[in-house]
Amino acid sequence: MVTRADITRTIYLFGSLHLGPYRLMTFAEDGRITSGQHPAEETYELQDDGLAFLSGTRVTSRLTYDDTTKAFLPADEIGHYLLPKIALTASVAPAQSRDEKVFVNTLPKAGTYLLYEALKRAGFHPVDLHVMDRHLHDNRGVAAEDIHFDPASREVAVGAVPVASIMADGEFAVGHLTKLEVMRQVSDRARLINVVREPRSMLLSMHEFTRRKVKPKVGDRLWHSMAGVDGFKAFLLTQPIDRYRAQITTMCENFDVLRFEDLLASDLARDAVGESLHRRLSGALAEALGQKTSTYLAGTRDRGHAYFSDPEVGAFLEDTGIMEVSRAYWPDLN
Repeated sequence: MVTRADITRTIYLFGSLHLGPYRLMTFAEDGRITSGQHPAEETYELQDDGLAFLSGTRVTSRLTYDDTTKAFLPADEIGHYLLPKIALTASVAPAQSRDEKVFVNTLPKAGTYLLYEALKRAGFHPVDLHVMDRHLHDNRGVAAEDIHFDPASREVAVGAVPVASIMADGEFAVGHLTKLEVMRQVSDRARLINVVREPRSMLLSMHEFTRRKVKPKVGDRLWHSMAGVDGFKAFLLTQPIDRYRAQITTMCENFDVLRFEDLLASDLARDAVGESLHRRLSGALAEALGQKTSTYLAGTRDRGHAYFSDPEVGAFLEDTGIMEVSRAYWPDLN
């Protein structure tokens, strides 16, 4: 027999035998549908053998629970089903961390796993899903040193909003969100922490990280074979520069953000994390600095690197708008 605790920790694909899949759906214990709501599926009611959807007080469809597949199968001519896509286990977050759930949204190579380590040290429990707007990488049970080598092999078509909907207080997820609508919906469901990094420094770190720790794609093998600044130039051509620029702008224009450069100095902006989390995370951040996380690379990678003295690199960064963004949000570093 399914319980409310089971369904509120599961993300389902909702659909019809007649019309195919509709959308992802999540549920709250009080009968609300927390993502994927529709006028015909405003609320739900858990029954002995399954589940009923309601519009107002009217039952619009009924489903029966299959204990073997953990799915809800059609129980009437409407033909609706719910197939489990991702399920979280019962929360094991310590009692002192259960005041909120947290979603860390970063620019790539901007302290994602530094804050992961700090949150763990502050008593929060990771769900170990690396989440994007519309998909995630399921890192549960994967060794830390292996999670970035071939994440596409663990890709699931489930995005940030339903994940934030089923997380429990005291849990956290990390990832990279690019769409403002998704960021806002996540912030309605969890404490959203946005982190940015000066883009030249980010690109240089991404170059080194990708070379060392990520399974190479066809284009990567080409620039891997090239040395020095020529290899960096070829790397830049493989990067989604427009997306990075837009992501930085979206976060900085719509939210209070943390800057990676400030995190390295143990400077945690209170407005970006909230008063309660600021008190608990400040000491944990200082402890986490320098720890060997899954993405940690020793050494310094910043705008002063010799690659950025190359006139062709400089022209590329100007022409693509990277320097405009850098000057706008990092005036102290320009």
